[in-house]
Amino acid sequence: MSDDYNDKGFSEYWRILTQYKILFFLIIGLSLFLSVLYAIYSTPFYRSSMVVIPAEHANQKGGLSSLAGQFGGIASLAGINLKGRLGNKETAIAMLKSRKFLSQFIKDSKVKPILFDTKWDEVNGKWKLGEVEPTTWQAFKLFRKLLEIVEDRKTGLIMLSIEWKDPILSAKWANDLIARLNAKMRLDAKNEIQRNMKYLKNQINTTSHVAILESLYGLLETEMKKIMLAEVNSEYVFKVIDPAYVPEERSRPKRRRIVFFGLLMGIVGGIFLIIFVNFFKEVRLKTL
Repeated sequence: MSDDYNDKGFSEYWRILTQYKILFFLIIGLSLFLSVLYAIYSTPFYRSSMVVIPAEHANQKGGLSSLAGQFGGIASLAGINLKGRLGNKETAIAMLKSRKFLSQFIKDSKVKPILFDTKWDEVNGKWKLGEVEPTTWQAFKLFRKLLEIVEDRKTGLIMLSIEWKDPILSAKWANDLIARLNAKMRLDAKNEIQRNMKYLKNQINTTSHVAILESLYGLLETEMKKIMLAEVNSEYVFKVIDPAYVPEERSRPKRRRIVFFGLLMGIVGGIFLIIFVNFFKEVRLKTL
């Protein structure tokens, strides 16, 4: 733009706006109209959240901890983890986000047709004609975007949230994920403990040294306590403090926010458009 145009004061810009006020309000009206349409007709999503905390187990304190200190050396030589998988928060969170775990959940819960509902023929129970079934990897990537895990380092609380178009499903998926994770890690731990016990029993049967036998029996006792805890504790890794509930309010779109930004964009866009229209009009007049 020319220097003369840049030097125009506020009063001159106001004159230009009033000169093109009809165009200005048309732009604002159009922007508002489009934002309202988007806010009304965009698909609503609902966020369901639950709060869990890493489960506290007896092997993390008291008797099992003292046994870990007493027999830790020989246990490590035998390849036995006295602490086991109990309370392994980092492992549990990593598994919860993993492709293997989530892909199996998607398969078992028949989530894929729901995730790609526009490609699914619900009446005939198959993928629509001409549509290729999405891969497991595509389903995992989409589902992973719906899942959010936030940990409060100070309190140890963990919030798991799922956002989806169906509020009932968002709550169900959140609760099912934690239940499935607890069940899987509980089963994995039981299998590991049973392998440890089998190994210890074999060593006991083949060892005659009194000191080593005492250590082996102590380790076996530890493993027996651990498997008893696993048998009776369904909330093996995460204890549910507040289960996921069916949300009544949508998480997005934020209609008021959308309309506000639509109004703002209309005002800003209208001002710049009018200034450019007036600038090119003046340039054209000067060239005539």
